[in-house]
Amino acid sequence: MKKERPPLRALYDPESDILYFHFMDGTAEEILEAGENVIVELDKKGRIMGIEVWDASKKGVLKELRKVVASSKTTRQKKTQP
Repeated sequence: MKKERPPLRALYDPESDILYFHFMDGTAEEILEAGENVIVELDKKGRIMGIEVWDASKKGVLKELRKVVASSKTTRQKKTQP
């Protein structure tokens, strides 16, 4: 039987302008820089635990996420309408 994954959480701190995607709890064994101001935390098996995006609003990440969410809501509404 396949193990159920915990839900993804996205957290944003407007004061520091950091967007954090949390995939799983635990202690990070390795921290990688995956690009300019993008940090990836890995567990001991190399699985992604979390991703930090620094200067998220300046990079346009928040704006793009809002577009995706709005588009997803519109698509879901169209599917549920008779």
